[in-house]
Amino acid sequence: LPIFQFLKDDQWLDVKPIPSTLIVNLGDMMQALSDDEYKSVKHKVKLNKQEERVSICYFVFPQENTLIQSSKYKPFTYNEFRAQVQLDVKTVGSKIGLQNFRLPQIKINLI
Repeated sequence: LPIFQFLKDDQWLDVKPIPSTLIVNLGDMMQALSDDEYKSVKHKVKLNKQEERVSICYFVFPQENTLIQSSKYKPFTYNEFRAQVQLDVKTVGSKIGLQNFRLPQIKINLI
């Protein structure tokens, strides 16, 4: 069977298939809009050449100048995000994207 995998703590973990179910991947915009309630994960599929696999991709993006606001990320437009991803790929070879917009975490000690 094809195996869906996601990256966690620098390890690829298998997702055990459940018959008659779907896997839904949400992207970086949904992670930002949900204040990290929903996570965008790096993923891949290991294929078995003897088995068929069906994938359906449906991508939805905000309008280019839509302002994305969240308590965990500095405000950015989709255009700014896309430009950052392109810069990431050119400079480091892969997408960093959303982490470039994360606000610093402030810890408050209560007395």
